[in-house]
Amino acid sequence: QTFADGRFDVRVGPLTLGGAYPALDDVPLQPLRVLTTQAGATTTITYELLVGRLVLTVGADNDGAWIDTVVEGHSSAVHWVFPLAGARVTGAERFFRQGLGFGGPSGVFLIAQASNTHSPNKPVESAWSYDSFLTTAVVAASEHTLLVGALDHKNYLQRCTLYNKSHRRELVDKKPALDEVVLEAGFSTENIPLPNKRLVLPRLHIMAAPSLPEALSGWAHRLAQANRIKVKSPPRFHWDSWYEFYEGHDTVRLQDTLAGMAKTKPPVPFQSVLIDAGFSALGDWLHADERVYEGGLEATFATIRKAGHAPGVWVAPFMVSSLSRLYKEHPDWVLRDLQGKPILHGKGKPFFYMYATEEERFYLDSTHPGAFAFLRTVFATYRKWGVKAYKMDFMEWGFKDSTLVKRHTPGKTSVQNFVDVVRMIKEEIGPDAYFHGCITPFGPMLGFADSMRVGYDVDTDSWTSDGNTVNMFQETIATQYMNNVLWQNDPDVLYVRDGTGTTRLSNDEAVALTLWNGILGGVVSTSDRPHRLAPDRLALLRFVQPGKTFGKARFP
Repeated sequence: QTFADGRFDVRVGPLTLGGAYPALDDVPLQPLRVLTTQAGATTTITYELLVGRLVLTVGADNDGAWIDTVVEGHSSAVHWVFPLAGARVTGAERFFRQGLGFGGPSGVFLIAQASNTHSPNKPVESAWSYDSFLTTAVVAASEHTLLVGALDHKNYLQRCTLYNKSHRRELVDKKPALDEVVLEAGFSTENIPLPNKRLVLPRLHIMAAPSLPEALSGWAHRLAQANRIKVKSPPRFHWDSWYEFYEGHDTVRLQDTLAGMAKTKPPVPFQSVLIDAGFSALGDWLHADERVYEGGLEATFATIRKAGHAPGVWVAPFMVSSLSRLYKEHPDWVLRDLQGKPILHGKGKPFFYMYATEEERFYLDSTHPGAFAFLRTVFATYRKWGVKAYKMDFMEWGFKDSTLVKRHTPGKTSVQNFVDVVRMIKEEIGPDAYFHGCITPFGPMLGFADSMRVGYDVDTDSWTSDGNTVNMFQETIATQYMNNVLWQNDPDVLYVRDGTGTTRLSNDEAVALTLWNGILGGVVSTSDRPHRLAPDRLALLRFVQPGKTFGKARFP
């Protein structure tokens, strides 16, 4: 329903988004006039502004409503455009929040407890605000669900925010305040230039469903269809060098692993053996130190292939170490702040253990033609060397808001620059290679990633209420709707080896973690060497190895 002042309502069963309006940079539009036209089931609302205009076209489809947005008359975009802002949410009991990517936080929350999640039985009076990416949803007590999101994530970051306006009614604060719950949904356009003075945003969808699980499942399938995604192989089962050896893996340990795999009968059917971080300084992706891997990476991959496994490699395309040849030869390839100084992420122990000194870490500026060409050469060479599996880690390093940094070649959003790199990598590694995303935003990876890490690293010792393993459990539940639809979800590594050396998990913890991986029906990975496992632990690993069909877990 639309109103003369340009506001509009969206109603789905008992749920209402009331009094919504468009906003630019969190500022509600103050139009000189509003024109509304009707054409069948489609309504066009034109907001004439002091400079230019904003046009919303609102329509309906089989699943709910949609909003198209065009901004005209400006030579550059604003930072944020919200087709849907200031919408008062009524009838909702809970909401679903999807994190930007790896680690969330994601999940379902009671609106009445949103401002006091640690003590939900204690009344509070405070403001709260939660961002959600890819999608968000509000849920009525009847289970009716209203979901908001975009299907196109190749150009702009899409964000929904749910927040409250808390008001006191009495002199004391012992009674709960009455809250107004407000939803906004929009796109980050990052002040990019508009040569034609026209900005066309992706369609924003408002989807109705009888329940949240049906809404999320339906939304995942719509995302898959819109982005031409077809999960092409059963869940991945691979061995990764990191989680037992960390930076200490080398040729000797690799040969022991491969020999042990060969003599384990029947063999554990790992599809790939992956060389993780530690073979070189960050950025020197083709130059493994031969004191670590004899003959370098090409010879190492050949050894893995000869043993009957697909070679895999860890790469963090946007990470640059001060100890690398890359940085020493091309310091102009790193990303800079608005004053033109290289942006230092931090200092720390090197990923490459052969170096005894501390390293500084920088971000690669992929808009520099030389840096982009360098990455293309890296992945073309890996393909030539026979690499079939790629663990693309720390991808968020290439996802920096363009209003906050100085790029060599400006003019695009962070999403557009990120997608340029990911698309190029996908082209260079070839259609038969396995692309695994880690520490990355989800939206821009749609249609590129074959699997995706969804939670933090699994702890190897105690499981605390706020620790990494608990985050993994929470995120694998909240993101299960994506699994084997958008990609294969990866819950991180499992540990079945006994509690000695680099893991101190109890037997119950190791079994629980392993069975959880099996229940999920996604990627299963380990660093445990089969020939060094006790018989009961080896049997446990065999029990959860993925089959040839797709599994699907369903959670309350």
